[in-house]
Amino acid sequence: MENRYRMLSDDKARGEHEARLRLDRGCDEISDSRRTLEELKFLIAEKTKIGCNLIDELQRCKRALDEKAYEAARLKEEVCCKNEQVRHDHESLNAVQADVEQVKTQRAEMCREILRLRQCTDKKCHEAHHQDEVLKKLSADCARTEDRIADLNQIIDVRNHEISCKKHALDECTLDLSRTRECNSKTGTDVAALKRETDRVNHECHDINRELSCTEKRNSDLTHRIGNAEKALNNLEHGLCDVRKDIDCQRNQNTNARRLNEDLHHEREAIGRHASVLEHQNTDLSKELDHFVHTDEVLRH
Repeated sequence: MENRYRMLSDDKARGEHEARLRLDRGCDEISDSRRTLEELKFLIAEKTKIGCNLIDELQRCKRALDEKAYEAARLKEEVCCKNEQVRHDHESLNAVQADVEQVKTQRAEMCREILRLRQCTDKKCHEAHHQDEVLKKLSADCARTEDRIADLNQIIDVRNHEISCKKHALDECTLDLSRTRECNSKTGTDVAALKRETDRVNHECHDINRELSCTEKRNSDLTHRIGNAEKALNNLEHGLCDVRKDIDCQRNQNTNARRLNEDLHHEREAIGRHASVLEHQNTDLSKELDHFVHTDEVLRH
């Protein structure tokens, strides 16, 4: 009978020890899952902030393009007004042609003026050719900046896909957490039953102390594993820092590309206005030259 009683007490002690181990494992798994859940929430919040900032920057770029289109329409209206002024100038030129007969005595001066005007027209043509080459270079630079902006948009899409993957992993972690909670509730009922039985076996404390020494050794092993897990967590944090630095670099590149694009657009518009002015001057000079040649021929005949 005593041997049987001892066997039963040993079985109860083993069951109690296994229940305690299960409880410790369940608590460790719950704490680890909570930590991972908090880290994933923090990562998702940061990624959503980055996505919102990028969307705001795209909207700003769209508004800037709309403003440029509005300015282009306004410049077209100004060009129309300048064309009307040119027509008025042509009418005044016709009035001046009626008074050319009063300048017959100044033929020599007209010849010198004709030569000077020819030289000016040659210079203006050379300048217009140079301005056309500059415009071609600026258009090529604009195309390059637009290609860079397209590449940055592709990078943003890749980052959004990574955020969606992180959200899916978070959902899986929540499911695992609910499962561990159910296991914890079941183990809680088992612990209550075991506590009722421990009141009957207090005289077996010596055996329990031996088992506690074994559990201490296992705890040391678990602490070693926890240290390894913390090292892995530090490595993940370093990787996250690198990803943030890459995102900051991408933002800086995007801002620099937009600034270059705006500067190039401004230079292109200024050169276009200058070229239009040169063309008007060239047309006016050519008409004056034709007029002077005609008057010279008339005076010679």
